[in-house]
Amino acid sequence: MDKSRFSKISIFLLLLLIALVIYSGSINGEFLFDDKILITQNVYIKSLKYIPVLFTTDEYLPSVMHAEKTYNYYRPLQTLSFALNYRVWGLNPFGYHLTNILFHSIVAFLVFCLLNRLFSDFSLALLSSILFCVHPLHTESVSSISGGAELLVSLFTLMTVLFYIKYLALRKGSAFIIAIFSFMLALISKEAGFLILVPFVIFFAGIRTKIPRDSVFLHFFIFAGMIVIYAMLRLSILAPLKMLPYSSSYFLLDAINFSRVLIGYAKLLVLPQHLHILRTIPLIPSFQLSYLVLPACILASGIAAAVLILSVRQKNFVLFFGISWFVLSLSHLLKSMYKFGSNIAMEEHWVYFASIGFFVILAYSILRLKKFKVLVAVSAIIIYAALAFVNSLHWRNQLDFYRYNLKFVRADISLIPRFNYAIALGEKGLCKEALIETENMLKYDPENTSIYILRGDIYKKTGEFAEAENAYRQALRLDRFCWQANLRLKDLARKTGRPYEEKIEPWLSAQEAKAISRFMNGEFYDAIMDLDRALESSPTPMLYTLKGIIFAKTGHYRAAINAYNDALKLDPRNKAALHNLAVLYYNINDLAQAEVIMEKEDQLE
Repeated sequence: MDKSRFSKISIFLLLLLIALVIYSGSINGEFLFDDKILITQNVYIKSLKYIPVLFTTDEYLPSVMHAEKTYNYYRPLQTLSFALNYRVWGLNPFGYHLTNILFHSIVAFLVFCLLNRLFSDFSLALLSSILFCVHPLHTESVSSISGGAELLVSLFTLMTVLFYIKYLALRKGSAFIIAIFSFMLALISKEAGFLILVPFVIFFAGIRTKIPRDSVFLHFFIFAGMIVIYAMLRLSILAPLKMLPYSSSYFLLDAINFSRVLIGYAKLLVLPQHLHILRTIPLIPSFQLSYLVLPACILASGIAAAVLILSVRQKNFVLFFGISWFVLSLSHLLKSMYKFGSNIAMEEHWVYFASIGFFVILAYSILRLKKFKVLVAVSAIIIYAALAFVNSLHWRNQLDFYRYNLKFVRADISLIPRFNYAIALGEKGLCKEALIETENMLKYDPENTSIYILRGDIYKKTGEFAEAENAYRQALRLDRFCWQANLRLKDLARKTGRPYEEKIEPWLSAQEAKAISRFMNGEFYDAIMDLDRALESSPTPMLYTLKGIIFAKTGHYRAAINAYNDALKLDPRNKAALHNLAVLYYNINDLAQAEVIMEKEDQLE
């Protein structure tokens, strides 16, 4: 292909045009799934005064302070992009979708720049970037506004590599500074996981540009040191509580499951069928069961290793780069595969960055054909683009989105999308269908207070106040500290003109009852102040436990843990403190700590 006819600007505009066409079906789509939590319900993006807070806060905390669950995702750059979008577009989702499409186009363009720089092969770089741009597996990352974290971390990681290679070639200090700054932005775009790929590319770039090995190793330690510093800050002051990943005790067992994940992603990249959220594959929990998949894993690993060795011997750095990029950028999953019951997660957006390696291999293979290479390339682009367009249509509105995805999501992990689907049905006035969904959810989780509160809200919307009251009271029976149900019961009493008597537990002291009453009325700050005053005069395990409950219910998990531990210092056998501490660890996905606390609680029986 004659590259002289193409400028970099024209290539970027081509990729942008392609992306706009493909995602034209979802560009006017609604806020979906996590978009509502991170944008419409997020108070922090609605004022620029909160910008400093974004850099020390769990991404979900501003909007789910009272959801009694944490995800601990530290992605301040994404939240900042939402804040800037809000200043321009308000709550019009069009602008947010347009931003994602622009980011995706930039990433595709950077893929072109990187490959063209590394291999000096214009056709390979252009075909790889177009295939990356049009592939339907990226629909979730682009059509989901909350998927922008994948786009941002990919964008700044590629910028890091590009400017570092420029520094290697020209020895310009400014290029190295930009590379360092880009890497910092990548780290705060999304958890650092697969960014160990960057030092690999640094080493590879050093080989390609004949840079002395000692320089490459020095820079490797600079970037690795940045990751270490980030990790230390992340574990201490930057939204410090983190999700515990699934990992077995045996590396070989992890490697088997990891190989299956890689094979699964490769299949989806070749044949992107039935794409959906919350994708999982069955977990191989023991060596006794590994024989079912071990031959396939060994065969796939052997083929990949053989191709790698052959490519190095023949100095075919394209294949070496493609396979290494794909595997290494997913290598963080080796010890951080999230477990859902008897399954492990295989989210489609996780492969966004890693797929660059696959497209390098695919483009290289097509261009190596002796005949019909143009026909094969154009056919692949058209087929993938058509599939991406069709898949993006499922992201246009809430009802279509949930109806489509719930056909594929496993029933035992479908609670969150079903919950959101029921809310969407209620918002559209389809209350009967919404109640049916809540009934289905209760079959899997009959003690979930949030489902009963949702049922009550739907009944209240239809004017069935007696049924609404029953639903709210059921939530309180399951959790006597469920302040959301209490506030709704008080509001329901005002609507019906009936007096509402707040139930005071007889085992509570006057001080404790006052604090709980304030808490149940949504006066969280005053409730904590009352408890602090009471603790100054009479520190008791129950007062500390109540303080921990209030902190936990309002999303302040570190403070809650400290309060429960203060109670246990006074009384190591306090069942209430142990039980609530175990529940909190479970809710923040620290399952190991939860099990330790539950064992202590069981020993008291």
